[in-house]
Amino acid sequence: MAADWFILLEDGEREGPYREGELLDFLSSGELTPDTPCLYVPDNRVATAGEWFQVLDEDGSGAATGESRDGPAGDPPPRTAKQAWKPAPFPEEKPEAPRRPLPDRVVYRGHPSLLTYWRTGLFAFVLGAGGMLLSTEKQELSAIGLMAALAVLLWGALHRLGQCYLVTTRRVELITGLVARSSRELRHEDIRSLRVDQQGLAGLAGIGTITFSATGGHEEDVVFTDVRGPTRIKDLVRKIQERITGAA
Repeated sequence: MAADWFILLEDGEREGPYREGELLDFLSSGELTPDTPCLYVPDNRVATAGEWFQVLDEDGSGAATGESRDGPAGDPPPRTAKQAWKPAPFPEEKPEAPRRPLPDRVVYRGHPSLLTYWRTGLFAFVLGAGGMLLSTEKQELSAIGLMAALAVLLWGALHRLGQCYLVTTRRVELITGLVARSSRELRHEDIRSLRVDQQGLAGLAGIGTITFSATGGHEEDVVFTDVRGPTRIKDLVRKIQERITGAA
């Protein structure tokens, strides 16, 4: 048994270290009073000897002295006769104040990167340029080409706005659609893995896909596709998870 106990003296000094058995002997012999403060080194906690230990009655049951878990248990027994002592349950620590949950606020909102719509832009350019070139034969072809190019650009813009990525302090969420909208979300505490994929020229430009997975299968995954800075988003989610774990 390690010598983990110090007796704290009135002049501010401490005496020891002692083993638990030695303190029990001191109490039994009357050399140590129950109201003497003692330091338990492993927990760095201070309590009186009457709180750390209790009198062992003749029938083998313990009679607490001093302050116990349930409050005062009476005055300590007289020291006129030797008494047997035994360790008592550690004094209960004060409960920590409950921590408030993190407020649910949006910390990231995004859409697919504009750079991933280069094909749409190229197609619209070809339609517009073709209409202009053919306008020498038929003037109405110029207007048709411009209208087709605008329609393609409008389709690309609506498609991009129809993919909304949200990271809040409680969840990650994918919202799809403009009129008929649907969403898929995962709470941060349910996310078990994050995968980032960056490939080709888009990856060199800092564009990629991040997948948030939970236990249970791919049907529960939330995927941010063609988003700018996927590594930054992953780090943001990890920090929120650490805060939630620390507040739990």
